[in-house]
Amino acid sequence: MIELLRGLLCDDPHERWSVNDLELWSNGRRLSPLQPRQEKRAVRGFAFAGEEYNTCRELAFAMSLNWDKAHVPMIDGSLEVWLRRGIDNKELADVVTTAIKNARQAPAADVKLAEELLVTRILMLLDTLAPIRYKGFSALPLGFGPALAVIMGTKSDPKLFAECLLRDVPHIWFETRPEYDPANSQIDNLFKDLKAYMQQTALGYGLERLLYDLNEALPCQSSLVADSFVVEIGELLPALEQTAKRIDPRTMPMDRHIAAFIACRFDFNVERQITALNAAHQERQIIGILSLLGTVQWKLGPESLPGLASWMGAHLGSVVNGFHSRAKRREMEKELPKLVRAGNLPELFSYVENHDERRRDDEGYLLARAEFAASSQEANEIETGTRRRTDQAMRYGHQAAGMIAMMLALTVISILLLIRFL
Repeated sequence: MIELLRGLLCDDPHERWSVNDLELWSNGRRLSPLQPRQEKRAVRGFAFAGEEYNTCRELAFAMSLNWDKAHVPMIDGSLEVWLRRGIDNKELADVVTTAIKNARQAPAADVKLAEELLVTRILMLLDTLAPIRYKGFSALPLGFGPALAVIMGTKSDPKLFAECLLRDVPHIWFETRPEYDPANSQIDNLFKDLKAYMQQTALGYGLERLLYDLNEALPCQSSLVADSFVVEIGELLPALEQTAKRIDPRTMPMDRHIAAFIACRFDFNVERQITALNAAHQERQIIGILSLLGTVQWKLGPESLPGLASWMGAHLGSVVNGFHSRAKRREMEKELPKLVRAGNLPELFSYVENHDERRRDDEGYLLARAEFAASSQEANEIETGTRRRTDQAMRYGHQAAGMIAMMLALTVISILLLIRFL
């Protein structure tokens, strides 16, 4: 059993037994015995957090448990001196020195961030076999998926996980590998894509998108289909059909998990539909949901989903009200129940999102507005013209009255003068 345990528990992943090695051993074939590698021990221990440590791996582990104190011996140079004199590893000491110098060049506003990344880098250099360590988070690159699944499944705070990706901590891990591995470049590029997804907070992105990208066998975690264990994309719509029978129809048939699950597992470009999900207006959001679910039904079936169609129909009121024509709205209110009963989401989408009908409705609305504006202007001109003529009549009347009064006055004066002199 010693040979078996040494093979399965070997620290070096390249020498650790594979399944084939285990089968050979079980069939009686004896493999070359693996001798445990003794890590180089220091001439004198390194004092940290009240204890002394004699190997780099021991010290790295202790520092990961005392994160807030770990940067002190790095910045003050005591770690570098210990690596040169205690461990006698000048090459590692030089790399650590370079990392410390780079961290010291950070702007004053970024000093804390630089120190945190410095601690992460140096822990990776001290123990190249250890996982990524960042504050209280620890995982190998291929373990990020299961780690995120645990975080979200237990409703824990994903802050440290998010910080790791946003601060490119996995890239630091790949930079510090002692040997080049082509597979690491592919995984590093994957983490760059994941960072881009996480920086977007819209439906179809964020941590939910990462969750399904990193865990291929994880079922959809949406509360709408949680009881149906939906792993394959083809299982999603039948699960929603069952949910439609018991859920309050006012609930939206879409959430962050369903959007991310479709975006990740559906082998079809749905970026346009995902964009519509995040539109500013509710009407466009509803159209986006119908378009996304309709595309899945169009590609994968089933042929009829009357329950889900009815669920969607309960939210189409804002879409119907988006038409300006009262006649068109009455027509849609009459036709929609028929399409809902058929259970064909693509046909339902084609009916409510008919671009020709939209164009005619918009043109009719613009024409009606123009006619109304013209009528209003004409009425205003008539009203304004009547008032103007009234004002002119009064002004002319005042002038005529003044002239008549003056003429009467002159006549009276003339008569009085004639009478007096005669």
